[in-house]
Amino acid sequence: MLRRIVTTLTAMACLSGTAAGMAGAADVTNANYQPLPAAVVRDLAVPVSTLDAVGAGKPNGQPNQAPRLSTERRIREDGKPEVAYVLGEFCPYCAGESWALAVALSRFGTFIDLETLTSNSEDAPPSIQTISFRRAAYESRYLAFDPIVDEDANFKPVEHVPAKVMPAWNKAHNGLPFIDFGGRAELTTSSFSPTLLKGLSRVQIASDLAHAGRPVAQAIDGTANQLTAAICLVTGNKPGKVCRSKTVAAIQHSLRS
Repeated sequence: MLRRIVTTLTAMACLSGTAAGMAGAADVTNANYQPLPAAVVRDLAVPVSTLDAVGAGKPNGQPNQAPRLSTERRIREDGKPEVAYVLGEFCPYCAGESWALAVALSRFGTFIDLETLTSNSEDAPPSIQTISFRRAAYESRYLAFDPIVDEDANFKPVEHVPAKVMPAWNKAHNGLPFIDFGGRAELTTSSFSPTLLKGLSRVQIASDLAHAGRPVAQAIDGTANQLTAAICLVTGNKPGKVCRSKTVAAIQHSLRS
């Protein structure tokens, strides 16, 4: 069986399109795309005090992988800077990153109709419970969000990556997850190992987000702070209450250094 995971000392990601039609892939469609429980939606609004306590995060003593500045062309949608997220629903690394991106984007706008998703049981770590953006809407006065599902949970192609995102994604060797922050910054690898989410229910993961000392919060909230700092680069540091906080400002400074 071809593996879709690439793990090095500096990169953790899934690969796109290398094992289409994987033999024996488990059909998890029926477990996905259900309304996200209200308790989970509520817990995505992590208290600012918790986010500040976590900072950039160090799950299990290891720092999270931060976005890096980019010189790609600016991408916009409806007159607003766009955050484009290329993911595979099968991918456990994308499953982890989706949690952090949901927390970060919740600071700039509102999600409507988020749904459940579980990564494929044939990948390692298997069956990571997460969030689906596929059929959700996102409303923000500061930015646009485009979740681009490259392949579904059963490795079947879903969407084409838009032309405005493709050059940067190609430079990242078509790895998943990939986040383009309006052409100002990009994340070309998973921020943390999803292994720490293995065996946890969606409700357990969400509940841990409010507890700064727990590994789940260190990973997801810490990454959310890093993603927030990158988003603030494209929104002109708006809203000020988010982008000018000491925690976000310090991380943004580190991205520039």
